[in-house]
Amino acid sequence: MEKLGISLIFISHDLAVVNKMCSKAILLKDGITEYSGALNDLIQRPTSEYSKKLIESANFLDTQLKALIGE
Repeated sequence: MEKLGISLIFISHDLAVVNKMCSKAILLKDGITEYSGALNDLIQRPTSEYSKKLIESANFLDTQLKALIGE
């Protein structure tokens, strides 16, 4: 998107999907910004219990999906 000079807003609770589509993220909880920055930084170093739970959920769902499709 950067090469095209456009932006995209993508809203999701699924960090696995967000990770495939975005390099930067804003994490909101109850309308308050908990994190803003590089998505890789958030995933590697979660800053709150909420971000940790979102990452754990994405990891769990990814593991379940891989088991279903035989990876």
